[in-house]
Amino acid sequence: MTKSYVSQLLGYGLNEAGIQVYVFLLQHGEFRISDIANMNQLPRTTVYEALKQLRKFGLIEEITFENYKKIHALPFTSIRHHIDEKTAQLKDLKLEAREIERTLQGLPNLRSQTPTKVRYYDGVSGARQIFWNSLKAKDTVYVYSSWGRSPYMGKAFYEKFVAESRNRHITERVLVENNHRIHERISEDLGKTDFSRSKLQNIRASNKLDIAGEVLIYNNIYAQVTLKQDFITGFEIENQKFVDMQRSIIEALWKKARLFK
Repeated sequence: MTKSYVSQLLGYGLNEAGIQVYVFLLQHGEFRISDIANMNQLPRTTVYEALKQLRKFGLIEEITFENYKKIHALPFTSIRHHIDEKTAQLKDLKLEAREIERTLQGLPNLRSQTPTKVRYYDGVSGARQIFWNSLKAKDTVYVYSSWGRSPYMGKAFYEKFVAESRNRHITERVLVENNHRIHERISEDLGKTDFSRSKLQNIRASNKLDIAGEVLIYNNIYAQVTLKQDFITGFEIENQKFVDMQRSIIEALWKKARLFK
């Protein structure tokens, strides 16, 4: 058999034994099953399976004589009836699939609506990653700050971080402790245009806060970084409900805090 039509017939779902038997019958006429097996050097069980497949596709018929049967090959156009039948079935299945889809979409979602992910970071590179991730903020970034990020993460990195924040028009609302040390740091940094992404009017001071390190709240992320010379570590919590609660807390504190002057 040439490979061209064999591959085409395989595409219809026939196997190689079925193709061999069908082509044999087309070329040589009708035969008994035993003769088909012997002349094609195929096991009789293989011939039975092949005939079962050909019968399903409507490509053969049985001719019954008084004491025996012969198998007769029908023209390949007979397969069109099988194709038409399958096409109709597929059309029905397509309509049923739409109905099933609507039904399944209406099922209650029993999974957790707000799965929680926690990511941990260590060292300078980890702190940098946490701050860089905040560049994904789609709205205001709320911050608790002890002020003084750059000495721990490097001047070059922080200047790049500030520049990228401005390019993306990211704004912060920053809450700090109300003490003289932080006032001096803020005044010094705000005098350097490349050294803070926070504007003066977006910084407020509170007497009720004891802040260590940095907390960033944005999108569905709550991130916290501890910045010490011998210990830099942090984490991110990704959970919308938790972040919504934290955002509402800092917004309430923000409204009561003093404008930084």
